[in-house]
This record gives sequence, structure tokens and C-alpha cells, in this order.
Amino acid sequence: MGQNREMQECLNSNGQAVLKFSTQFANQIESIQQRGYELKRAKVNFIVYWQKEGAENEVQIVLPELYFEKQKIVDYKPE
Repeated sequence: MGQNREMQECLNSNGQAVLKFSTQFANQIESIQQRGYELKRAKVNFIVYWQKEGAENEVQIVLPELYFEKQKIVDYKPE
């Protein structure tokens, strides 16, 4: 599952959005990236169906599993 550039949503292989991160969670991802980690992939871990009391419709909440990797720092030394 790919991520868009703004880290607000994840896309499936057809480019369709399958989940959207909350602003707070997107900020947490950004904080992790600032510590040198890169979000490599995400997958759907659980889908929770939520129905607010008195509401007619259920809402699907996707709980993703995110995979980060430490970015490699390449020390470039010109010859």
C-alpha cells in the first residue's frame, strides 16, 4: 500500500485511497521521519465498524500497520 506525498492517506495498487490519517497521526509520522526514519509501507491490520448511538450508518475505521526503516546516511567523499 503506497502513501501519498502529504502523508495524509494510503493508496491501494490501483491508486484508490483506502485510509486517511488524522492530522494528529500525520504529525506523529512526521516526528518519526524527523528522527531519521522513512515510512516504507503500510498494510491494513484491522477494520473496526463503528456506529454512533442513534446514528443510522456504520463507519469503517481502518487500523493500519506501518513499517518504518532507518534512513542510511551516506558519507560522500569526493576523490
